[in-house]
Amino acid sequence: MDYGTLLMIGGGALKTTSNWYGAYLANKQAKYQQDVLEWQARYVDAASKIEEAKIRRDVKKIIGAQRAATAASGFQAETGTPLEHQVRTEMEGDLDVMLLRHAGGMEKLRLQTAGHVARAEGYGLSAGLLARSADASLDTVLAAGDRHGWFKKKPSTLSGGMITATQPQRLRWRNP
Repeated sequence: MDYGTLLMIGGGALKTTSNWYGAYLANKQAKYQQDVLEWQARYVDAASKIEEAKIRRDVKKIIGAQRAATAASGFQAETGTPLEHQVRTEMEGDLDVMLLRHAGGMEKLRLQTAGHVARAEGYGLSAGLLARSADASLDTVLAAGDRHGWFKKKPSTLSGGMITATQPQRLRWRNP
């Protein structure tokens, strides 16, 4: 083997190694990106629970202020406008909490989906790099083999120039 062939094989091996390392890094980056997005999803979930507690606390403050205002006015009825107003305030607070939960759940789902997509894209990049490294290795071996005649076919001893599985030969139009 001459130095040109050795350099060609060494270059192919280097390209294959770099593609494998690139695939490893693509997988690692995809996993990291997914972890970051899942952390953000957990953060959104926790923040929405804190916001829910704030809304519930504010609703209780408003209802307490309404009761105090009703008591200060001297109104004594158990049913009627002040009680209905408190119930309506509580219902509106519950509606705010449900809307907050929905928005938080949607954001959490969006972040988790983005994490899965990032992971899938990393796997796709990794698979592409590994496929390219396999192609590069095969191309290098085939080029070296062709250069040194490793794959030359032997002439057939059969009459009529038939090609058989046991005796490969060059095709007539390629072998003048």
